[in-house]
Amino acid sequence: MTSRGVIIWLVFIVMVCPSAISDPGCSPGHPQGQIGVDPVPPMVSSLKMETPDKNPLREIRISLNISDYNGFEDIATVEVSLYYFNEKQANAKYTQYEDNTSIKVDRFEDLFGGFLDLKNSDAYYSTSSNWIEQNTTLRIEFYFKPVPVTDLMISASDRTGMSIHISTAITPSARPSKIKEAYIPWVISIVIASIAAIALFWIRNTSNRLAKIAEEQRRLKKEGIEKGGEAGS
Repeated sequence: MTSRGVIIWLVFIVMVCPSAISDPGCSPGHPQGQIGVDPVPPMVSSLKMETPDKNPLREIRISLNISDYNGFEDIATVEVSLYYFNEKQANAKYTQYEDNTSIKVDRFEDLFGGFLDLKNSDAYYSTSSNWIEQNTTLRIEFYFKPVPVTDLMISASDRTGMSIHISTAITPSARPSKIKEAYIPWVISIVIASIAAIALFWIRNTSNRLAKIAEEQRRLKKEGIEKGGEAGS
């Protein structure tokens, strides 16, 4: 090999090998979560809402696959809001990085409603055999206590401040079958009216009985007076 050929090979090794070593696809073990493409916002690549054991009185599980082609480490926050006919019922947030910095927190927060189950909610990395999905996808599971839902809103942001916002209507089969709040006053009114009717009936019945007793006493007293007069004459 000529000296010129040796120089070319040295240049090739110096330029190519470091990038190959730092490439997350070349390193075994846990995915690196960084790819390094042009800045793009995260996206929702998968959404699933269900109740365990298909029991409407059990918790609601919302499973999200959030993907970012700069790597899952670029995802900063994911927020979920549950609505019931335009009325917000619950609002929860997952934070991977504090204030878009390098401080990793992995924190779930209940922002509104008090329905988030912090104990069961979790976030973890994709276990797919696909290298791109391994390094770009973060799976997040929000668990909510039973709550009526008709619409779902999701927002996700990355550490550069780019974000997305999507909303979707929940199909009737996926909605928890729970007594609607609109029916509660109606049911309470019926119960109160029934109690009032029973009380009124009891009062009137008692009053009638007392009136009959008083009438009977007056009759007996009158008869006693008349008999006493006859005996005196």
